[in-house]
Amino acid sequence: MHGQGEKAPDEFLSADEAKDLLRRSGWNVSDLAFHVSGRGMVWIVAGSHGKDRLQAEGVSMGEAWRQAVAMAAACGKLTGRPESSGGAR
Repeated sequence: MHGQGEKAPDEFLSADEAKDLLRRSGWNVSDLAFHVSGRGMVWIVAGSHGKDRLQAEGVSMGEAWRQAVAMAAACGKLTGRPESSGGAR
């Protein structure tokens, strides 16, 4: 578990932090948003890293970028993570 006041590694990343993390890890990424009738706004993040591809979706920009970070981590292609050892940054 994470200590009081300590962020989970990716759970609270902003869209900009997630984008920077993915790019530092070698991913080529971009996003787009559009309105879907009956659903509202949908954000898509698409990326590639060598032969690996990801496509993440969210109801907000931040959610889509955090999903993309989770997908990159799941395929073992996420480096340059923000400091996650206990304590303030």
